[in-house]
Amino acid sequence: MAISSPCVERVVAEISAGAGDPNHVATVVGELMRRQPAIGHYVQGHARELTLEGTVVALLHAAVLVRCIEVSRGRAVAVLDFRALDRATRGPDAFIEEPALASYVDSNVASDDPLLGGARRPITREVLSVVTRAALSAD
Repeated sequence: MAISSPCVERVVAEISAGAGDPNHVATVVGELMRRQPAIGHYVQGHARELTLEGTVVALLHAAVLVRCIEVSRGRAVAVLDFRALDRATRGPDAFIEEPALASYVDSNVASDDPLLGGARRPITREVLSVVTRAALSAD
């Protein structure tokens, strides 16, 4: 079952609601890393390619994607381990089967994005695809 655009819009609105707080991104990213430490470590493992600041933004996008899956399913994503992420690296692009999630990523990780665009865009998209694929396959 594909995740709907209204679901993605709802999650983006939910997460964006606290954007006025200067600690908002840290809170959202910290919550993802607390609930899904393997995702946090996986994304951080790409800090060399993404830069430190880009890694934080990629973690924010990962939090949105995981939350979209949770809202769509009506339950939390099971805690992923490194084996699940490793398996997800060998699958097809998760965004092919999830056009609403692809649209979210493509509109938020644009080619001209100063942090994750340009040469960093392909690796950012791949990292987010792996996280999405792993979360979608979690029981």
